Amino acid sequence: SRTAILLACSVAGILQGANALPSAGTIQHVAGAHALATNPHALRLRKSEDAAAPMRLNGGFWKPKPKPKPVEKSKLRKFLCTAAVGFIAGAIGGLACDVFLWPIETVKTRLQTGGTTGIRLSHPIETLTELFEGCYVAIVFAPIFWGLFFAAYEPVRNELVDYFGKNVASYCYIVSAAIALTFCFIVRVPVEIIKTRMMTGVDSDFFTGFSRIIKSEGFFGLYRGFWSLGLREFPFTIIEMVCYENLRGFWASHCGKAANAPLSMVETSVIGSICDAFSGAVTNPFDVVKSRLMNHAENDHGMIKVAQGVYEDSGFTGFMDGGFARTLWMGFGGLIFWPALEWAQEFFSKIIN
Repeated sequence: SRTAILLACSVAGILQGANALPSAGTIQHVAGAHALATNPHALRLRKSEDAAAPMRLNGGFWKPKPKPKPVEKSKLRKFLCTAAVGFIAGAIGGLACDVFLWPIETVKTRLQTGGTTGIRLSHPIETLTELFEGCYVAIVFAPIFWGLFFAAYEPVRNELVDYFGKNVASYCYIVSAAIALTFCFIVRVPVEIIKTRMMTGVDSDFFTGFSRIIKSEGFFGLYRGFWSLGLREFPFTIIEMVCYENLRGFWASHCGKAANAPLSMVETSVIGSICDAFSGAVTNPFDVVKSRLMNHAENDHGMIKVAQGVYEDSGFTGFMDGGFARTLWMGFGGLIFWPALEWAQEFFSKIIN
């Protein structure tokens, strides 16, 4: 009996002592903390492990920290970045194209206004020098109005396509081109007027033409021919942009690429040249009226009167004066402009974005 009582008390003591013992997890945690406190190498190792895989203690278990959500660009910032890339790319493409094609544009303008071409095959150096005269206008102003155009076109197009969907993308291109063209006309119309008069010999240089218009016609004289230029540029630009965007997307899909995937320089050149040459040929009658209207320094000639004068002088064929030179000019322009634009967009978008 005494032996049984002693045995029972022993068992009870053992059980009570077991309940007071720390758990295996607690022992492991305490041992790990002691090791970290007494071993600097282990502490550095733990820090490096925590940096590689951030963990936190929660209820006795290590769990991963929630990953921070990626910071998304605000719509305004995205819009401005696209506009900045468009401005730089448009400026580069416009500068390369307009400077290179200045002589062809000079010949085209002289043919449309009834003047001599100035081409003398017996004196090639003098001819080239004469045709390049006044080219500084393109160097200074072409980057500005082409930059303004694509600074407006690119972000507006993206917003419209995202909002209305790709099924009506062509209509989005039309609206975007019209908005962008109106925006860049602030600079382009005065430059086109003075440039046309310089090419035809009415004014000797840009500053002479500018001061003469201001003195004789006032500030609004700089915008003579605004609607005639719009009558040419709106159809041309809409046809050009819709053709380029759709033909580019079709060719990219044909090659197994995404519609907005970058193309090679050769592919971009060919597509751009075809679209620009076609658009230039179709809109040549508007260009004839624009050139003759802008060439008049002080005489008040409206678009209707100028068109009637063209018809009385040469019939319907008069509206195609300079058509070959314009088509050639626009075709060569597409070979230069679009590759330069696409390259600049791809390059500067990586930097700005």
